[in-house]
Amino acid sequence: MKFVFALVLLVLVSYLVGFFLPQTYEVSRSVVIDAPMADIHAKVDDLHTWIVWSDFKPPADTETESTYEGPEKGPGSAWHWGGLGDIKPAKLTILTSHPDHGITYSLDMDGGRVQTTGDVRYEATPEGVRVTISNKGEMPTPWSRYFAFLADKSIGPTFERSLQGLKQAVEATEPKLDPALQPKDGTPPAAEPQPGEQ
Repeated sequence: MKFVFALVLLVLVSYLVGFFLPQTYEVSRSVVIDAPMADIHAKVDDLHTWIVWSDFKPPADTETESTYEGPEKGPGSAWHWGGLGDIKPAKLTILTSHPDHGITYSLDMDGGRVQTTGDVRYEATPEGVRVTISNKGEMPTPWSRYFAFLADKSIGPTFERSLQGLKQAVEATEPKLDPALQPKDGTPPAAEPQPGEQ
């Protein structure tokens, strides 16, 4: 009897504490990518590429499905995944898109029961293009506010892995060549002689 009373009291206290937790959350992460902004936008604006570089998807060893709807890329294009096994359905939709600024998106999780918005922004810097992914949402119930309280630790790593995946995907398509080795007429530079070759 004492155990049941203690359990009920714990649940009640947890519920009351939820009223004092943040009702909204916002999480963001950034990375600098050494590549043209146009190359970055080409991948961000095309949701078909997200399954390759982003972490907005279930682990590869889980049973799931991935489908697309709307335009091939840009505003109105949407990516669905999940819906099989233990993976809850999710939907990512591009709302706005601009090659010099980035995109805004909506992200529906758990079959639409959790609805959030966010953006992917570009900023030119001397080191390269700073890409920032952010997401924000509102948790109306005391129980859901625990997620808002822990959102940074929960979502942050997903953003970090996504940005690193984007950085690798874009920079890999941009081989670096010393301008001093590039002939002015545009022909490929001659290979340097190897040891022992004359």
